[in-house]
Formats: sequence, C-alpha cells, structure tokens
Amino acid sequence: MKLLLEYHWPGNVRELENTIERAVIMTDQDYLVPQDLPRDMTEGFSEMIKRGVKNRKSLEDIKSEYIREILKEVGGTNESLQKS
Repeated sequence: MKLLLEYHWPGNVRELENTIERAVIMTDQDYLVPQDLPRDMTEGFSEMIKRGVKNRKSLEDIKSEYIREILKEVGGTNESLQKS
C-alpha cells in the first residue's frame, strides 16, 4: 500500500487502474505484494542511475534503459527509441 500511495502516477488514475489490474491478473496469491508491481515502482529510477554509474553508462543510455523498462511494463513499443 505504501508503494502505491507514494508513487507519483504520471498517468494519473488510468495508470493506477492499469497497474493494479495487471498485478491482480499476474499474481497467484489472494493479495498483492511489492513484487507484483512494476519494477520501476519497487526499484525506482534512482536505483537504475546507481547501476548505470557503476557500469559507466552515459546519462542518455540510462534514460533509454528507463524508457524501455516503462514501455515493457505498459506493453508499449520502443520503435521510436530505435530511430533516434
């Protein structure tokens, strides 16, 4: 519950609804746990930055990785990233 309340929800109510719906469909339990939620909610962008720095990635590479993760979570595509 804390993760859901503290997340910034850039997609507002629709994103919240989709996240919960997906988690409920994917879980095999009667309740949701943090592992049922998208990785960016439980890990956060700051953890991705730490990994990027450790692996000596550029900020642009870290941003691209973050966008790909979000697209994967919401079932989007990264075709636009491949063009740039």
